[in-house]
Amino acid sequence: IRDKAADPLKIKNNFCKLRQITAGFLKVKKNGEVITIHFPENVKLEALISMIQRLPVGKKALVFVEFIESGDMIAEALKELGITYLRLYSKTKNKIDVKKQFVEDPKIKIFLVNITSGSSGLNLQRTCNYTFFYESPVRFMIRRQTIKRTHRGGQLYTTYCTDVLVKNSVDLRV
Repeated sequence: IRDKAADPLKIKNNFCKLRQITAGFLKVKKNGEVITIHFPENVKLEALISMIQRLPVGKKALVFVEFIESGDMIAEALKELGITYLRLYSKTKNKIDVKKQFVEDPKIKIFLVNITSGSSGLNLQRTCNYTFFYESPVRFMIRRQTIKRTHRGGQLYTTYCTDVLVKNSVDLRV
């Protein structure tokens, strides 16, 4: 990275791969095909699930992810534990209905949101006051917009925003 002649695209790709590893997976090309390697142990996912399980009764939370693969892993873990959730990402068919269902259904505890799909336009300050970043947005303005999904005028409760970080990793540099 310190090499002035370093290729910016290579730096960006390496940074992205480091973030993937920290999240618990790695996408690689093998024989021209992209494959995903999942790591057998994922302390970051375990930490997130532990925090979700400790949410106060009746409280809801937003979980923001950068990578669709992270969302897939979290969704699978929530499903295995019987924790009700909805997901908002590029494959979500009717985003307005999904948001409305999250707001209105008291049984749905988690709204799993891809940052690019839900960092703006969601007004959830009267619905939940817990926000978790599984992967923090790299750009400050995106992070600020994302936090404002719960921390804004009209919020009736203290807002909690938590970054799930892996010690000694690229997470701490973001």
